[in-house]
Amino acid sequence: MRGVLDLRSLRCLMVGLVLGAPWLLVLRAGAAQDDAGRDQGQVPDGRADVEFSLPWGEPVLVNGRDLGAQLRYTCSGLDSERLRRRPYTVQYSDGQVVEHELLLRSGWFVRIAIPSRRPRFPEVLLPPGDAAGSRSVAFSPDGRQMLIGSIDGTVALWEAGRSPPLRILAGHTSAVTSVAFRADGRQVLSGSRDKTAILWDAASGERLKTFTGHAWVVSSVALRADGQQVLTGSEDQTIRLWDTETGTQLKTFQAPAPVTSVAFSPDGRRVLSGSWDRTAILWDAASGEEVRRYRGHRGWVTSVAFRSDGRQVLTGSEDKTAILWDVESGDPLQTLAGHKSGVESVTFDADGQQVLTAATDGTVILWDAAGGERLRTLSGDSASVSSVALSADGRQVLTGSGDGYARLWDVAAGDVVGRFIALARGREWLVSTREGLFDGSPGGRQQVRCRLGADRDSVPLERLSKLLYRPGLLTLLRESQRPLPDVDLDKSMPPEVRIVAPEPSEAFTESQVALKVEVRDRGGGVSGPWLMHNGSPIADPKDGQSQDGIVRCSLTVGLVPGENRFEARAANADGTWDSESAILVLHFVER
Repeated sequence: MRGVLDLRSLRCLMVGLVLGAPWLLVLRAGAAQDDAGRDQGQVPDGRADVEFSLPWGEPVLVNGRDLGAQLRYTCSGLDSERLRRRPYTVQYSDGQVVEHELLLRSGWFVRIAIPSRRPRFPEVLLPPGDAAGSRSVAFSPDGRQMLIGSIDGTVALWEAGRSPPLRILAGHTSAVTSVAFRADGRQVLSGSRDKTAILWDAASGERLKTFTGHAWVVSSVALRADGQQVLTGSEDQTIRLWDTETGTQLKTFQAPAPVTSVAFSPDGRRVLSGSWDRTAILWDAASGEEVRRYRGHRGWVTSVAFRSDGRQVLTGSEDKTAILWDVESGDPLQTLAGHKSGVESVTFDADGQQVLTAATDGTVILWDAAGGERLRTLSGDSASVSSVALSADGRQVLTGSGDGYARLWDVAAGDVVGRFIALARGREWLVSTREGLFDGSPGGRQQVRCRLGADRDSVPLERLSKLLYRPGLLTLLRESQRPLPDVDLDKSMPPEVRIVAPEPSEAFTESQVALKVEVRDRGGGVSGPWLMHNGSPIADPKDGQSQDGIVRCSLTVGLVPGENRFEARAANADGTWDSESAILVLHFVER
């Protein structure tokens, strides 16, 4: 066995050298099984472990190797502060090679789902007008909770490990513009176009305090780290400081233009604001006096953030750029230009080494703060991104957008791992992956439809439950697991059912009818068909004959006076996916 392992390692090393990779990628045979329970904290310094999930039923080569079952690789030469690029290639069965790239840190354990190229993933279709777009998102400090502020006036609090995972905080009368967690995660704050901010208990969802006094939209909110003070910025050109316990307004900062974004410094002694006049302003929290003004943008400053040590600030603007500034000198350190439209949201990672920017062009860019290098662009899943947040461990990104979905992205792989949405003002909910797995409330699974390919009819998501329903999916995604469907959906498609005779009739005078049913195999085989007459099952059709993938059968049925409703349905061969029902209505008139 040792000789086999050495040969595999040698081959993998050769692949790395051919690719020109300045790192060692070593196959660790048996690790996927032996170390399955190990978390990222157990990965030794200087390396990251990567586990690949392969597409079901589709042979691929990863870095030139046939991995077989899930296997884990070790990437070395990493450090704990900076993200490092690690390329890999996927070769499909037709010989096409696709290049990918990982971003990794020392100590990480990540799971990567190798995508299939076949269009076998269900496209989720939301009910028209039933989903509210989101304007603001936030992670809790421990990463288990996610806040989504929606234009329907609600705040969605998603919590991994909780059943159900969604709670709705309802109290605003207009769109929620901004949300924030307290540093210890015990409270959340929301601001709204209704001119108010509300403080909530994160555990119970209870409304603790409502802050009123602004004359116009509250565009941004922030909580001081110790939770003792609340900051609100408004389009009425003021920034207001509040006492959390009493709700008393402590101070008003008069801004030169409508305010778009506010933030506390880490020590709470200073306040940062951005506004329509293309500037950001640093304020003294105690005196309310302006300390410094940051000039350099050519459009509205839409978002501001402090680095965790308070030495740098970040601003995003409608001029398509973000600028990193030195707090004390006011000098620009980096100008981050890469978006094609206005930057809507900016944030630092926990240690200030990387920054995130999100724009209305639908992209999120991860940058190296020190050198201004673009590390990763997240795109392709939504037309516009309104808000972005980074988990405390730096491994996942949360985005909000106008289509109603919040999306969870994997930093290492650079792709969407899950989408989640609240429907009907939070009464229903749905979590899904791009590969088609889903979890949701019973109503959510019934309301939402999906289809496999643009040329195919949509079906209720609930119909795919036996194949794709995965309870607790949000928890799996937040734990960085990458579950994949157990079947190839193209090979599990249900048949198409038609009642081809007789023709529908408003006045059928015969007491019996000869039903003829056709069932066309669409790839998953055929079981059935089964017939119902006015809601009651009737005998299975006889003399079924199969030719060219079509099963033809017939059955003679007696009619009752009045309406006779016939329903024919079938399923794929293993019964996991029901077909659409074929309906025929006859009206029998006795002579």
